[in-house]
Amino acid sequence: MLRHGRRYLISHSGCATTFLGAVLFIAGCADSTIELRKELLESQDNLQTCQEQLVDLNNRLVENQQRIEALTNLGPERIEHLYLVQRVQIGRRSGGISTDDLPGDEAIRIYIEPIDQFGHVIKSPGRLTVRLFDLLAPENTLIGATTYNAPQLGDLWVAGFTGQYYVLSCPWTRPPSGQEVTVQIQFTEYLTGKTFTDQRVVPIRHGVDPS
Repeated sequence: MLRHGRRYLISHSGCATTFLGAVLFIAGCADSTIELRKELLESQDNLQTCQEQLVDLNNRLVENQQRIEALTNLGPERIEHLYLVQRVQIGRRSGGISTDDLPGDEAIRIYIEPIDQFGHVIKSPGRLTVRLFDLLAPENTLIGATTYNAPQLGDLWVAGFTGQYYVLSCPWTRPPSGQEVTVQIQFTEYLTGKTFTDQRVVPIRHGVDPS
């Protein structure tokens, strides 16, 4: 009887072990299934993103093809009808200004006029470099320099009854020797990449005798 009971206990213990193993196996399969589902969802998201990017690229391709076709139909002569800068000049109103409410000037106010092929002043985006020279100085004639990019220059555009131009101020690093300063500008047009230069001698006032 005891022997029979012992066999029953051993058999029961083996079944329990087998059942526990089965439970652990099923739990492991469940975890694997969850991970596979996560990977599947991520793959589906990636696929949708790729499909959206492909649609966007196709739309851009169609737009570019339409643009090329339109430009081709207009012909090369279209360039002749664009308003492009042909020269840039320093306005006659340019001259010294006081920035501290005291007698005498400390900077140059400069009027910049980009002019197209029809002789009109136009607001053309570009990069502008301004340099001030004291040509009476025995050495180190450069006394000031300022550079503006297109956004900065765009904020300086003025259009009114007196005309259209970029208006900017360039201070000098030391007082000029005489009553004049030579202003030199270099303007690079963003549309064509062409660079234009101009130079002008402008009057200035001293608060005290520089000598």
